[in-house]
Amino acid sequence: MAAGSVSRTDLSIAEIPAALDEAMASAKAAGKAEDFAPLAKNVVSGAWADPHHPTGPEVFAKVAPDLGDMFKRSVADKIELFGYAEHTHATTWVGSKGGIRCRYDQPVGRVEMTGKSHQRSRSTWEGVATKDFSNVSIANVDKNIRQRLEWQGKKLDIPPVDTKHCFLVDQFQISWST
Repeated sequence: MAAGSVSRTDLSIAEIPAALDEAMASAKAAGKAEDFAPLAKNVVSGAWADPHHPTGPEVFAKVAPDLGDMFKRSVADKIELFGYAEHTHATTWVGSKGGIRCRYDQPVGRVEMTGKSHQRSRSTWEGVATKDFSNVSIANVDKNIRQRLEWQGKKLDIPPVDTKHCFLVDQFQISWST
């Protein structure tokens, strides 16, 4: 087995056979590849014959009650919550006439939540990625949102500085020169 290639730009349909002939000649001139291996045949990966496993509402069974509790507490504490939970399950099949049969299943889920408080003067976001929500703690999402909203309540009054010499170093530090 050998490989060869030819690169051309702006080929017309009439020029394609000549380019293929050049590529074949290039492959023959290169000789046999030292790292040659026969093409894979009759390889199976994954449960090829199984049907696709669609997602359904049952995937939210663990988190839905916790989300309801989180929303109730937020109303009592005057925190507005906006967000969603979603889940998909993709199945990809790849096959060849040589007998290769590969299947890959990819469940993907996430919870994303924005919290706002104090007449919307404070806002934060929290998100969690998951395959099936078994590792998602809505209590932690709630805790993180509340903590970040609390942090935003701590403000420092600093005297004005010469803005020609003020620059933002990162999101937590302001430096200036005089």
